[in-house]
Amino acid sequence: MNINSTGPEEKGFFEKVKETIEHLWEGTKDTAEEVKDKTADTIEHIKDKITPEKKTVAKRTTTAKGSVAAKAKTLKAKAEAALAM
Repeated sequence: MNINSTGPEEKGFFEKVKETIEHLWEGTKDTAEEVKDKTADTIEHIKDKITPEKKTVAKRTTTAKGSVAAKAKTLKAKAEAALAM
């Protein structure tokens, strides 16, 4: 009788479980890396989109401050003129 068989060796239960877990782990790592890359891209896209809007808001704020100051000055002059009468 030949003890050493030349055919493929059948894997045991625990070897199969181990390979399945390794396969799942690799898939999970790949998925995590993909999500990380997509998130980084999304963050960069949002930053690029927000930057011009910040400049626009800053300009509007400056303009609004100037207009409020001018209106306050006008109202102050009107109030002083009304009190002087």
